[in-house]
Amino acid sequence: MRILGAIMLLLCAGALAAQASPSITVTVFGTTPMPTGGSMDVVTGQPLGGAGISYNVSHTTPGTTVSVSASVTNLAAAVNWGNAEFSAPLQPTPYNFSVTSPTGTFGAAGTVHVVSLTISDGTNTINTGFTINVKKNSSGGGGGGDSGGGGCAAGAPMLPGSVLFAGALAAIRRRRRQNQR
Repeated sequence: MRILGAIMLLLCAGALAAQASPSITVTVFGTTPMPTGGSMDVVTGQPLGGAGISYNVSHTTPGTTVSVSASVTNLAAAVNWGNAEFSAPLQPTPYNFSVTSPTGTFGAAGTVHVVSLTISDGTNTINTGFTINVKKNSSGGGGGGDSGGGGCAAGAPMLPGSVLFAGALAAIRRRRRQNQR
C-alpha cells in the first residue's frame, strides 16, 4: 500500500507541476488592456514608446523565471526598432516590461505589424499576439512626428470602441487629475 500511495503522490505532484504556467497581460497606451488578437492604431512618425505597450508577466509559482520572445512582421517599415524591443529577457516573476526604444518610431502609413509573443518558463509555453496598424498622420505638419500631446498624435483615427480612442480617454482623465492637484 505504501508503494501505491507513493506512486499516487508522485502522479499528483506531476499533475500540479504541469498545471503551473506563465501568463501575460498586454496593455497599450499605458492602461488599455490588449486582448489576444486585438489591434491598435498608431500614426506614422509616432515614437515607439508613445504607444505605451507593456507586459505584466506572472506565473502561478511566483519567482519562477519567465521570458517573452517576440516576432514582429514588416520590420523593414520600422524605424530604429525590431523584435528585440518587444522581447523581455528571462527574469523572475512577477514583472512588468515596457516596449520602447530611445529613437524608435513607426514608419510608413499603411503598414501592419503583427506581434506574436511566446511566453515560456522553460517547461510551459503560451502564445499570444496583437496587431499594430500604422495610419497616416493627417495633422497637416510637414511629416510624421510626435504631437507633444502625451501619446496620441493629431489626426489619429479615434473611433469609439477602438484601443486608440480608449487610450486617448485615459490620457485625458490622467491630465485632468494632474491639473486638479
